Amino acid sequence: MSDHVDAPAVGRTVFAPVTAALAVCLVLVALSWPTLVARPRQVPVAITGQPQLVQQVRAAVGRQAADAVMLVRVADRSAAVAAIRRRDAVGAIVLDPTHPEVLTAAAAGTAAQQVMSQLLAGLQQQSRAITFSVTDVVPYSTGDPAGNRITTAALPLALGGVLGGVLLTTFLTTFLGATGRRRGLMLAALLGYGLLAGFGLTAILGPWYGALPGSYLISALAIALVIGSVASVVAGLRRLIGLPGFAVSALLFILAAMPISGATVPRELLPGVWADLGQWLPQGTGTTLLRNLSYFPDAVTATDWLVPAAWAVLGLLLILVSGRRATSGELAEDRQSDRSEPGERVEDDHQGVPAAPGGLAGQRARQA
Repeated sequence: MSDHVDAPAVGRTVFAPVTAALAVCLVLVALSWPTLVARPRQVPVAITGQPQLVQQVRAAVGRQAADAVMLVRVADRSAAVAAIRRRDAVGAIVLDPTHPEVLTAAAAGTAAQQVMSQLLAGLQQQSRAITFSVTDVVPYSTGDPAGNRITTAALPLALGGVLGGVLLTTFLTTFLGATGRRRGLMLAALLGYGLLAGFGLTAILGPWYGALPGSYLISALAIALVIGSVASVVAGLRRLIGLPGFAVSALLFILAAMPISGATVPRELLPGVWADLGQWLPQGTGTTLLRNLSYFPDAVTATDWLVPAAWAVLGLLLILVSGRRATSGELAEDRQSDRSEPGERVEDDHQGVPAAPGGLAGQRARQA
């Protein structure tokens, strides 16, 4: 029995568990990091009223929550309500001497409610003789009064695209062989998956869960676009660089995108640069788009549609580029095969004699 030690095998044996452990640690850090740094940062709140009253409130807020709240002056209560419905502000302070009021928008999310609750508590403490009434101008729907169900919509947006891209490419390349590598077949599969997932998930989140009170058709198209864009990039990376494409997709769309997408922690509580970056990724802008379509029809959503569309175009380009490379490789193999056919040498099963079109060796091979 040999005592020889295979050094490369030992090295790989050590490398595998170390890499797996580091990956688990990376997942934990990536997904838990937002909760460690979460706090309000310059959350916009509208304010209206007499100039001297506005100045007093500004000073009070500056002492208590200078970094957390950014007060934006508006003309009157109607302008404050319009700003909330456009999502230019998460709430408003109306300093009417006869009817002081705080306007909130529950549908803006838990972060907005938290900021307005703390702001109201501070106002009441500063002016104990004044009682502020609270009006929720954008409440949640009756089917989702606490807003818990619309929060679940972030999960399929975050994972559906990656999961779909992995399953589609694996199925097409494994079970259909070379046919599964055709660009047209891949594009048709991605389109079908996006539409079916969009309409299916919307049916669950909307009519069943009551989480999406907006238009069923528009919400379904939004989900289809977000999931389809991510799946197309996953498929393109897989076709372009092989199996490492799945790892790159997981790093990009799960470890990088999920923590800053607003799915686990509201974007109002994230550091500014990360909150902005999250809105340039499909999951982040998709989460914002669904909430706007459901509760804030006055909000500007052009960017929310363009971002996943741009990612879908990127995925399409990756698939086309990988397809051209595959086609070039197949043509090269065909040319090599054509050149080798006239002089192809086939060994005899018994004699090991190469076959040739003619000559003594060919005769012997035929006689055998």
